[in-house]
Amino acid sequence: MSTVQVPPTRMNLTVYKAKRVAAKKGFDLLKKKADALKMRFQAMLREIH
Repeated sequence: MSTVQVPPTRMNLTVYKAKRVAAKKGFDLLKKKADALKMRFQAMLREIH
């Protein structure tokens, strides 16, 4: 992973906070989707056996 040099300004702080929030929301959404798919797969396996 590369390191980005960012000048320590208030604007950059605001921008990177927003990016962090968006990334966390995206991560949480993908986690929920993966969990739902796992549950659905387990249900299908139970139905087969």
